[in-house]
Amino acid sequence: SYIYKTKGTCSTQIELDLDGDVVHNVKLQEAATEILSIPKLVEGLTVAQVEEKIGGIKCGFKNTSCGDQLAKACREAYEARRITKNRQLQKALPCGELFELNIIPPCFAHNKVDP
Repeated sequence: SYIYKTKGTCSTQIELDLDGDVVHNVKLQEAATEILSIPKLVEGLTVAQVEEKIGGIKCGFKNTSCGDQLAKACREAYEARRITKNRQLQKALPCGELFELNIIPPCFAHNKVDP
């Protein structure tokens, strides 16, 4: 489960699960009643679909909304998971295999590799 601290909304925190890039189990803390349906509406959507449907929505005079914050939370959770997986691969695989997979490990990041 991923926890995202919201910025500029009534909801103070969003908790969600990802299965690959598919969103599940969204929980909004301290959210206004009218947006409590959002978790049901985004259940089973991909991160990209959530961003497309509710990213960028503004609430009144604010520059964001609970929906927009949820889209940001989904993207942040997805990117954090991707980075964690890459780090796990870096620890598990030799540098040559990582280079072939297009995951540049620290040993290549600091040294130039001649072709």
